[in-house]
Amino acid sequence: MMHRDQNYHRRGFAQTPTEFWSFQRLPAEIRNMIWEYSLPESRVYEVMDAPSSKQKTPAQKGLMFANVHPEPPPPLAAVCRESRCFVLHHYKPLTLGPTTKYVDLSRDILLLEPYLLVKRLHRTLHFMSQIPLVRDNINRLALGTSYGIYPGIFHPVLSWKVSKTNMHKLMTSLAKFPKLQTLVFVVHQEFQFEFDFGHPSGMAPLSNHQQHAQLQGAAATGMGGYPSPAPSSAISGTGTPMPSLSPSASRLPTPMSSNAPSPSPPQSLPLPSLPPLSSSPPSTSASSSSSEPQYRPQQIHQAYRFKFDIEANINHQPRRPHHNELSYYPLPIDEEKDDWDLGEIGEEGEWCDPRPTNDDWRRFRKRFVWAMDKSTAPEEEKPEKSGAKRGAEDDLRGLAKKLKLKGASLLWRYTSQRNGGYAGYAGLSSGVQVRGGYAS
Repeated sequence: MMHRDQNYHRRGFAQTPTEFWSFQRLPAEIRNMIWEYSLPESRVYEVMDAPSSKQKTPAQKGLMFANVHPEPPPPLAAVCRESRCFVLHHYKPLTLGPTTKYVDLSRDILLLEPYLLVKRLHRTLHFMSQIPLVRDNINRLALGTSYGIYPGIFHPVLSWKVSKTNMHKLMTSLAKFPKLQTLVFVVHQEFQFEFDFGHPSGMAPLSNHQQHAQLQGAAATGMGGYPSPAPSSAISGTGTPMPSLSPSASRLPTPMSSNAPSPSPPQSLPLPSLPPLSSSPPSTSASSSSSEPQYRPQQIHQAYRFKFDIEANINHQPRRPHHNELSYYPLPIDEEKDDWDLGEIGEEGEWCDPRPTNDDWRRFRKRFVWAMDKSTAPEEEKPEKSGAKRGAEDDLRGLAKKLKLKGASLLWRYTSQRNGGYAGYAGLSSGVQVRGGYAS
């Protein structure tokens, strides 16, 4: 009898179905929980005012995304009719300038970087408050900061030139978003890419030494320490193949000049040499005549001051899907040691800005809270002060007490074209990672 029972269990295990056909029989609540679990993690979108925008410019034309490529709904919308209805209930099209992205502002975060100084910051918030989708749904807003060893974490609103009135204007702008609960101060950023190192037929891939020599040449022309994408004609295959690169070949064009390569790149200030790359040389057994793009792991570290070059690279390529990871302060790290594992990535040198410490964040948060309280503190009652004005001041004091201030380190991960959509994130560990903080 025992022997028959074991055989029965073996047959049952061998015949276990690999597909689940009873999904529609599940209760609607459980199906919705499964769909919600399948949604992508929250993403961060950098928003700025358009270059030609004025105070009276229509809101959706006065703003733009830093990444100008449109993004469709998550792939879950293509599974079935029910999943599509579920996704479109959460993700709505947000059009800023010529770009439309499907976002869920109860999960996704809009980021305003610190180069938006006081006037531009107020203008951007003014435009955002005029877009109903943003105004009525945003519950978290990210503000970028700069960082330096001496001044610590810094935001333009806290400048010594900025008076109490300007902080009051900031609080007034934030009060226009009824669901806003959290301000996330991004005090450090890291970038991770997958680069497509394509090799036309008959061309051998570059060795590790050749790649390093090319990157050193790029650094001397203000490249920022990472290879620029090839011109669009060469990528699409309609143009002539690029010649083989070597240490003595022409230097890579910058993102601004990649559409029209120039035989003599413009001169710029020399930059320090890159540290040795931590990637291993390509295998010699690989066929040099293969026309398949080569994806090789490389680690390139650079400072945040080259973020504009990174954005130019992103916007030059076709749409690069991305997702983000936020590590909130206080970070669970031993501050007596280096923040990065030098055993894995090699020596940092002066190419990497330091990461703000937990004490840096505590000091900044204390200073910002003090500035908020000071700008919303009640003044002497004046007879001519209207009831509406007193009510607005009460609202600002309530907002200052309600807002949660969080510091975070932000990681951007961009996939290559081969992954498409939101898929392929698991393979990002073999991509190119650019790490760095802000430069003051």
